[in-house]
Amino acid sequence: MRKKLRIFFTLAFAAVALAVVACATHGAVRAPAPVASRTVTPLIPGTYIEEVSGFKPGFRVEVTLSANRIENITVLSHNDTVIIAQAVIDSIIPTIISQQSTAVDVVSGATLTSFGIIQAVQNAIAAAGGNPADYWAPVRSSPQHLSRTAIIDPHGTPRGPERTPRRWDESHDIVIVGGGHAGLMAAYAAANNGAQVLLIEKMSFLGGNSLITGGQMAFHDSRIAAEAYRRLNLPPDTAEQHIRDTVAGGDFQSFLPLVENFVHAGPFILNMLLDNGLTVREHITMPGGHYGFRVYGTTSGQGDDVIEVQKRMIERAGIDVRLNTKMVRIYREGNQSGRAVGIAELPPFEWTQS
Repeated sequence: MRKKLRIFFTLAFAAVALAVVACATHGAVRAPAPVASRTVTPLIPGTYIEEVSGFKPGFRVEVTLSANRIENITVLSHNDTVIIAQAVIDSIIPTIISQQSTAVDVVSGATLTSFGIIQAVQNAIAAAGGNPADYWAPVRSSPQHLSRTAIIDPHGTPRGPERTPRRWDESHDIVIVGGGHAGLMAAYAAANNGAQVLLIEKMSFLGGNSLITGGQMAFHDSRIAAEAYRRLNLPPDTAEQHIRDTVAGGDFQSFLPLVENFVHAGPFILNMLLDNGLTVREHITMPGGHYGFRVYGTTSGQGDDVIEVQKRMIERAGIDVRLNTKMVRIYREGNQSGRAVGIAELPPFEWTQS
């Protein structure tokens, strides 16, 4: 019988845990006063287009204002990483409009993009003859997002009981913790082999550090390699040379069987990404540290091209993905020294077993 990872939820404990997180992270939280009850400087109604900097310059935002309300906010264009920016757009804009305040939580991992949208709205209010401070009112903290402290501090959240729970809330064949390139690929491979998979990610978006890489990938072969080598008049690469270069690049400290597996499996991974819609540049390069032409670059020169393809792959595979969800403890067989059998996740405080 296949063993599963399961989740267990203790209502009383969870209520206490979540209350602690809310107090520790946000302090006393209250809704902003209704706009009608605030003393605000009248605005000149209209649509204002503001250009600010997010993570990169060129963030253009259209803000529609009535005499005393922020009516609509639309991002017209930007140069930020698409997946990260979209997480901010989906979160901050509805909150600003519903709360009529720019004093909203920023999205962890996307602070500069968050500040860019906030600044654009404040600039529009000023351009309309208003006072941006009138729309800087305390807001309800966003319950669907983990705070920066909860994300980066190991002690920033409760960790759940030390002993393995006797009951579990949910049961899964495999639980993948982390939705970066490796986690997405592991989830897809498991689902394609018949497993029922849960993937959790503590950020508001998938991709991890892979989103902000230069989109370069080293593979000694691929289904497009032969034609590219012929067209570019380049000598073909070999797995043996790739292995030698990888070992040397790791100061000869590498575990050789893992390097061999990494190199020989590489073409399969690239071919799978290509078959699912990834596009790469026409050239295969040989940057420093490589002694074979084996480096492929995404069309945009960014890693989010790969993540977008992987997102579509896991969607088609029907994988359960939970963002803003942090693993806070691993449970193991025996005296917490054997095989992993489950995790505690937040929020809510649930226990997942495999």
